[in-house]
Amino acid sequence: METLEDLTARTRPLFIGGDWRRAEGADTIEVCDPCTGAPFARTGTASAEQVSAAARAAARAFATWRRTAAADRAALLDGFAAGLRARKPVLVALQMRNNGKPRAEAETDLDDAAACFDYYADLARGLDAPRAAETLSDTHFAGHSRSRDRLEALRQARGAIDAGTAEGVLKGKEGVGNLLEFERRRRARRKSGVDEARG
Repeated sequence: METLEDLTARTRPLFIGGDWRRAEGADTIEVCDPCTGAPFARTGTASAEQVSAAARAAARAFATWRRTAAADRAALLDGFAAGLRARKPVLVALQMRNNGKPRAEAETDLDDAAACFDYYADLARGLDAPRAAETLSDTHFAGHSRSRDRLEALRQARGAIDAGTAEGVLKGKEGVGNLLEFERRRRARRKSGVDEARG
Protein backbone atom coordinates (compact mmCIF):
# COMPACT_ATOMS: atom_id res chain seq x y z
CA MET A 1 0.00 0.00 0.00
CA GLU A 2 1.34 3.42 -0.97
CA THR A 3 2.38 5.62 1.94
CA LEU A 4 2.97 9.33 2.42
CA GLU A 5 6.70 8.65 2.49
CA ASP A 6 6.46 6.98 -0.92
CA LEU A 7 5.12 10.25 -2.34
CA THR A 8 7.59 12.56 -0.64
CA ALA A 9 10.79 10.57 -1.16
CA ARG A 10 10.76 10.02 -4.91
CA THR A 11 14.21 9.59 -6.43
CA ARG A 12 12.87 10.09 -9.97
CA PRO A 13 10.42 13.00 -9.78
CA LEU A 14 10.38 14.00 -13.46
CA PHE A 15 8.16 12.29 -16.05
CA ILE A 16 9.55 12.90 -19.55
CA GLY A 17 8.76 10.99 -22.71
CA GLY A 18 7.01 8.17 -20.86
CA ASP A 19 9.78 7.59 -18.28
CA TRP A 20 10.39 8.72 -14.71
CA ARG A 21 13.79 10.43 -14.50
CA ARG A 22 16.14 11.81 -11.89
CA ALA A 23 16.24 15.57 -11.55
CA GLU A 24 19.42 17.06 -13.01
CA GLY A 25 18.85 20.71 -12.17
CA ALA A 26 21.15 22.63 -9.84
CA ASP A 27 18.40 23.70 -7.41
CA THR A 28 16.47 21.80 -4.78
CA ILE A 29 12.95 22.65 -3.65
CA GLU A 30 12.24 22.30 0.06
CA VAL A 31 8.61 21.62 0.99
CA CYS A 32 7.55 22.74 4.47
CA ASP A 33 4.61 21.81 6.67
CA PRO A 34 2.70 25.10 7.12
CA CYS A 35 1.53 24.01 10.57
CA THR A 36 5.05 23.64 11.97
CA GLY A 37 7.25 25.38 9.42
CA ALA A 38 9.48 22.30 9.36
CA PRO A 39 10.55 20.78 6.03
CA PHE A 40 9.08 17.37 5.32
CA ALA A 41 10.25 16.79 1.74
CA ARG A 42 12.87 17.90 -0.75
CA THR A 43 12.73 17.50 -4.48
CA GLY A 44 15.10 18.21 -7.30
CA THR A 45 14.46 20.43 -10.31
CA ALA A 46 14.79 19.89 -14.03
CA SER A 47 17.84 21.03 -15.96
CA ALA A 48 17.49 23.20 -19.07
CA GLU A 49 18.10 20.13 -21.23
CA GLN A 50 15.41 18.18 -19.42
CA VAL A 51 12.94 21.02 -19.98
CA SER A 52 13.80 20.94 -23.68
CA ALA A 53 13.47 17.16 -23.75
CA ALA A 54 10.01 17.43 -22.18
CA ALA A 55 8.95 19.98 -24.83
CA ARG A 56 10.23 17.74 -27.63
CA ALA A 57 8.42 14.73 -26.17
CA ALA A 58 5.18 16.70 -25.97
CA ALA A 59 5.52 17.80 -29.60
CA ARG A 60 6.06 14.20 -30.71
CA ALA A 61 3.12 12.96 -28.65
CA PHE A 62 0.77 15.56 -30.10
CA ALA A 63 1.00 14.03 -33.56
CA THR A 64 -0.66 10.88 -32.20
CA TRP A 65 -2.80 12.52 -29.53
CA ARG A 66 -4.54 14.82 -32.01
CA ARG A 67 -5.93 11.74 -33.77
CA THR A 68 -7.08 10.04 -30.58
CA ALA A 69 -10.81 9.35 -30.61
CA ALA A 70 -12.99 11.18 -28.11
CA ALA A 71 -14.08 7.87 -26.57
CA ASP A 72 -10.43 6.94 -25.94
CA ARG A 73 -9.77 10.34 -24.38
CA ALA A 74 -12.81 9.84 -22.17
CA ALA A 75 -11.44 6.48 -21.05
CA LEU A 76 -8.17 8.13 -20.00
CA LEU A 77 -10.05 10.76 -18.01
CA ASP A 78 -12.09 7.99 -16.38
CA GLY A 79 -8.80 6.38 -15.41
CA PHE A 80 -7.57 9.59 -13.77
CA ALA A 81 -10.78 9.82 -11.73
CA ALA A 82 -10.54 6.18 -10.68
CA GLY A 83 -6.87 6.61 -9.75
CA LEU A 84 -7.60 9.59 -7.52
CA ARG A 85 -10.36 7.72 -5.72
CA ALA A 86 -8.24 4.59 -5.29
CA ARG A 87 -5.43 6.63 -3.71
CA LYS A 88 -7.68 8.96 -1.75
CA PRO A 89 -6.33 8.25 1.78
CA VAL A 90 -2.68 8.93 0.95
CA LEU A 91 -3.46 11.92 -1.31
CA VAL A 92 -5.63 13.48 1.40
CA ALA A 93 -2.82 12.98 3.91
CA LEU A 94 -0.37 14.63 1.51
CA GLN A 95 -2.63 17.63 0.96
CA MET A 96 -3.12 18.08 4.70
CA ARG A 97 0.64 17.98 5.21
CA ASN A 98 1.43 20.23 2.26
CA ASN A 99 -1.33 22.84 2.69
CA GLY A 100 -2.31 22.54 6.33
CA LYS A 101 -5.93 21.88 5.41
CA PRO A 102 -8.40 20.16 7.74
CA ARG A 103 -9.17 16.60 6.70
CA ALA A 104 -12.75 17.34 5.67
CA GLU A 105 -11.63 20.12 3.33
CA ALA A 106 -8.83 18.02 1.84
CA GLU A 107 -11.27 15.17 1.20
CA THR A 108 -13.70 17.58 -0.47
CA ASP A 109 -10.92 18.89 -2.70
CA LEU A 110 -9.99 15.40 -3.83
CA ASP A 111 -13.61 14.43 -4.47
CA ASP A 112 -14.02 17.62 -6.53
CA ALA A 113 -10.91 16.80 -8.57
CA ALA A 114 -12.20 13.31 -9.37
CA ALA A 115 -15.63 14.72 -10.26
CA CYS A 116 -13.95 17.20 -12.61
CA PHE A 117 -12.34 14.34 -14.55
CA ASP A 118 -15.74 12.60 -14.64
CA TYR A 119 -17.35 15.72 -16.04
CA TYR A 120 -14.87 16.21 -18.85
CA ALA A 121 -14.90 12.50 -19.67
CA ASP A 122 -18.65 12.81 -20.26
CA LEU A 123 -18.09 15.86 -22.44
CA ALA A 124 -15.47 13.98 -24.45
CA ARG A 125 -17.91 11.15 -25.07
CA GLY A 126 -20.37 13.73 -26.39
CA LEU A 127 -17.84 14.87 -28.98
CA ASP A 128 -18.40 11.65 -30.90
CA ALA A 129 -21.65 13.21 -32.13
CA PRO A 130 -20.20 14.07 -35.58
CA ARG A 131 -19.79 10.36 -36.27
CA ALA A 132 -23.31 9.84 -34.98
CA ALA A 133 -24.51 12.47 -37.43
CA GLU A 134 -22.80 10.67 -40.30
CA THR A 135 -24.55 7.48 -39.22
CA LEU A 136 -27.79 9.43 -39.18
CA SER A 137 -27.15 10.66 -42.71
CA ASP A 138 -26.58 7.08 -43.86
CA THR A 139 -29.96 6.08 -42.49
CA HIS A 140 -31.64 9.14 -44.11
CA PHE A 141 -33.07 9.96 -40.68
CA ALA A 142 -36.55 8.69 -41.55
CA GLY A 143 -38.11 5.74 -43.36
CA HIS A 144 -35.06 3.51 -43.08
CA SER A 145 -34.90 0.08 -41.46
CA ARG A 146 -31.76 0.77 -39.39
CA SER A 147 -33.72 2.19 -36.45
CA ARG A 148 -31.07 1.17 -33.92
CA ASP A 149 -28.50 3.37 -35.69
CA ARG A 150 -30.89 6.31 -35.66
CA LEU A 151 -31.53 5.94 -31.94
CA GLU A 152 -27.80 5.72 -31.21
CA ALA A 153 -27.16 8.79 -33.36
CA LEU A 154 -29.81 10.74 -31.50
CA ARG A 155 -28.45 9.63 -28.12
CA GLN A 156 -24.93 10.78 -28.93
CA ALA A 157 -26.05 14.03 -30.53
CA ARG A 158 -28.18 14.87 -27.54
CA GLY A 159 -25.09 14.50 -25.38
CA ALA A 160 -23.27 17.02 -27.55
CA ILE A 161 -26.20 19.43 -27.40
CA ASP A 162 -26.27 19.13 -23.62
CA ALA A 163 -22.54 19.89 -23.56
CA GLY A 164 -23.11 23.05 -25.58
CA THR A 165 -20.85 21.86 -28.38
CA ALA A 166 -23.26 20.63 -31.02
CA GLU A 167 -23.60 23.81 -33.05
CA GLY A 168 -19.89 24.21 -33.70
CA VAL A 169 -18.97 20.53 -33.84
CA LEU A 170 -21.80 19.38 -36.06
CA LYS A 171 -22.12 22.39 -38.34
CA GLY A 172 -21.93 21.52 -42.01
CA LYS A 173 -22.39 17.76 -41.59
CA GLU A 174 -24.85 16.20 -44.00
CA GLY A 175 -28.18 15.44 -42.34
CA VAL A 176 -27.32 17.31 -39.14
CA GLY A 177 -29.78 20.11 -39.80
CA ASN A 178 -32.63 17.63 -39.51
CA LEU A 179 -31.09 16.10 -36.40
CA LEU A 180 -30.69 19.39 -34.55
CA GLU A 181 -34.09 20.66 -35.64
CA PHE A 182 -35.76 17.45 -34.48
CA GLU A 183 -34.04 17.64 -31.10
CA ARG A 184 -34.77 21.35 -30.59
CA ARG A 185 -38.46 20.85 -31.38
CA ARG A 186 -38.65 17.84 -29.10
CA ARG A 187 -37.18 19.83 -26.23
CA ALA A 188 -39.40 22.81 -26.94
CA ARG A 189 -42.47 20.57 -26.76
CA ARG A 190 -41.32 19.12 -23.47
CA LYS A 191 -40.68 22.58 -22.07
CA SER A 192 -44.14 23.79 -23.04
CA GLY A 193 -45.77 20.68 -21.63
CA VAL A 194 -46.99 19.31 -24.97
CA ASP A 195 -46.89 15.54 -25.36
CA GLU A 196 -44.01 14.50 -27.64
CA ALA A 197 -46.19 11.94 -29.34
CA ARG A 198 -48.31 14.68 -30.85
CA GLY A 199 -45.26 15.93 -32.79
